[in-house]
Amino acid sequence: HDLKEHEMLTVGTLDLGGSSLEVAFASHEQQPALGTNNISIAHVPYSLYTHSHQHYGLNDAFDTSVRLLLEKHLFKNIEP
Repeated sequence: HDLKEHEMLTVGTLDLGGSSLEVAFASHEQQPALGTNNISIAHVPYSLYTHSHQHYGLNDAFDTSVRLLLEKHLFKNIEP
């Protein structure tokens, strides 16, 4: 379908928090997904998709990495 000029110039954002990853971008889908809202910025309409991915934040990623490294190290040193 034909995109308007302002729709071609949009970008998305990622916000990496401590416990979640937030995603937002202008959606061009004919049938918007759950989490899509119609907004207007400077009198220009946008269909904005947002979602929060819980447990994908920086602190959770670090904790998971440390846990996996410890498990690998501990299981490597256990004799059968």
